[in-house]
Amino acid sequence: MCTPCISGDGVFVTMAMRLYVLEKLKSPLRKIEYSIVGVRVCLKTEPHQKKDKQHSVFVEITFKKQDGVTKTPLVLSESNENLYAAIDTAMGKINCTIVDNKKQARLRHSALKRMITELV
Repeated sequence: MCTPCISGDGVFVTMAMRLYVLEKLKSPLRKIEYSIVGVRVCLKTEPHQKKDKQHSVFVEITFKKQDGVTKTPLVLSESNENLYAAIDTAMGKINCTIVDNKKQARLRHSALKRMITELV
């Protein structure tokens, strides 16, 4: 597995933040059955209004498909007033996206099997 690139834009990424993101990435990355090429996480802070700041998390996971050639990126961004809440929500959405894609692939595979058995 490759080492995730964690960077900050307007945020100084501390070791605690880096470890938190790495811990949250473990679950989604374990569920990807393909070869992971790269993982990029960008933490960003933007002054939203006078008092409030808006925190954003951008996550991009690139992996190779089964053919070994096609590189497919999974891209997601999430915003929240709390940086850690934005991280949690982004990782939860990535986890759900991966699980949904796996379910759809299984359904396509079972539909193909049914079509082949009906033809024979």
